[in-house]
Amino acid sequence: MNQQQTGNAATRSDEDLEKYIKISADSIAELRRTDVFRVISAVHPENIDGVTRGELATFIATKRPDLVGEVTDIMLEEFPADGWTMAAATGNGDDDNEGDEGKKGALALDYHIADNSTPPFIGIVLDDDDRATRVFWDLPTNEEERADLELLVIGAVRAANESGKTTLSGLLSAAATHCRTRRVDTPMTPLNQRVYDRLVAAAAEALAAQPSDAVPA
Repeated sequence: MNQQQTGNAATRSDEDLEKYIKISADSIAELRRTDVFRVISAVHPENIDGVTRGELATFIATKRPDLVGEVTDIMLEEFPADGWTMAAATGNGDDDNEGDEGKKGALALDYHIADNSTPPFIGIVLDDDDRATRVFWDLPTNEEERADLELLVIGAVRAANESGKTTLSGLLSAAATHCRTRRVDTPMTPLNQRVYDRLVAAAAEALAAQPSDAVPA
């Protein structure tokens, strides 16, 4: 097994893992969402103490439930070969389902991949019976570029749904913020900028039409 796939933080003391947190914060309690990537990416496969990215990801997610979405996005998008998931790390595959039950009836986003469209696209829809596409991006023909776009949009949808926003414009703005803050120390990549710009425009459009976007009581 790849060393970095190990995700059981219980094999390390909190002090062992807290050393990596101190790269960006004085303690796990003070770690900012925008610093999670920097902390996790600082773990190298050959580091002398044997701590893995999976262990650190699990440590952050269990100590800071508010950062679970960010940790999950980073591990999925940046380190997919590690095979880390929150459910696997905690040994509880029902966590996500329980969370979904609690969110039933709340306004939420979803994504839709239209491979049979001309051209194919990935779009963000409101997760309701209508499921009308609110914003979309054409899918690149290059497989790697397509995968990058899909992961970014899926991550933005997840971040929006975990933001606590209750309007369509708020959800789309939260999705845009996710794209902007993925790399806090550097400018947005062209891909992030493209997704961000369309999300901001869609959020503004939704805000202008706010009354029609209200969820029936």
